[in-house]
Amino acid sequence: MDEQNASLYAMILSSSSVLPMVLKTAVDIGLFDILAESGPSSSSSLSVSQIVSLLSTQTQKQHDSSLINRILRCLASYSIVTCSVSNDQGEPRAVYSLAPVAKYFTTKSQDGGGSLAPLVNLFQDKVLVDMWYNLKDSVIEGGLPFNKTHGSTAVELVGRDARFREVFQKSMRGFNEVFVEEFVNKYKGFDGVESLVDVGGGDGSILSKIITKNPHIIKAINFDLPSVINTSSNIPGIENVAGDMYTSTIPKGEAIFMKWILHSWDDEHCVKILRNCYESLPSNGKVIVIDMVIPDFPQDTLLDRSLFQFELFMMNMNPSGKERTKKEFEILAHLSGFSSVQVSFTSLCFSAIEFHKTK
Repeated sequence: MDEQNASLYAMILSSSSVLPMVLKTAVDIGLFDILAESGPSSSSSLSVSQIVSLLSTQTQKQHDSSLINRILRCLASYSIVTCSVSNDQGEPRAVYSLAPVAKYFTTKSQDGGGSLAPLVNLFQDKVLVDMWYNLKDSVIEGGLPFNKTHGSTAVELVGRDARFREVFQKSMRGFNEVFVEEFVNKYKGFDGVESLVDVGGGDGSILSKIITKNPHIIKAINFDLPSVINTSSNIPGIENVAGDMYTSTIPKGEAIFMKWILHSWDDEHCVKILRNCYESLPSNGKVIVIDMVIPDFPQDTLLDRSLFQFELFMMNMNPSGKERTKKEFEILAHLSGFSSVQVSFTSLCFSAIEFHKTK
């Protein structure tokens, strides 16, 4: 990178808080939905005045056209929307349409695959933005930025703050729909599996999607704490079983599925969980873990940026967990009795990590 580009990059980094808040504003006012409804082709691109008119009609409130124009220009500079020049009214004017990435920020899914718009609102929510101001103190003094900021853990705050709980739960639902849609369509690790146990499966919705896509799974068990199972609905084809992954016997199955479990715990707890899983598997069984796999050394790629940003976010709130490299997963496997680890699928920076009982 030459000196001129280095200085420009430094300026972008210095003002890097601008884009997330612009993105949140665009989500909140329905800007991406307006562009999505106009259609995908360049002929259906909208001018600033058209966008402002549609937004104002929908909300019955007048929108500031100069601010909308600045927001669109910023989004276009990051290829979140596309800008082209139209001469249909005698003089050049900018018209806008959705870039491919923007479909993930529409609140009305265009392809049934969920939305990351609620995740934008979670990351930019004041509750989470405020915690970053304590990152330096945590580096120097120890402790979690979230706890320092709010005087409680994230779990405690979600439990008592109804507004933030709704923001959090909505973001998780949206993300799960995006991830699980691609996961069940592309991951081949359920081939040949007839019995599957989802450990920490919550309401069973993910397990339901898995067995719908894999009808050869004839026995599906949703295993979670009694407080969760007692409030879960009965889903056809799924047996709800209450218990504790640490102290109870995990139901037997040819494969065990765990999403976002291990990264919440230290190595000692993870080994305990995995050993319990090992005891419930046949000799050729496996555990399928959904978590991030951190590279040994960072590189300048979209995947690595996503991984390390999400890692910082999670670890700012998580008191005992960690994101792991493949080597660290292999150590967990060895300590808990498994013979090998295979990373077989990655989407949205999360991977399917298979712990095989036999090679």
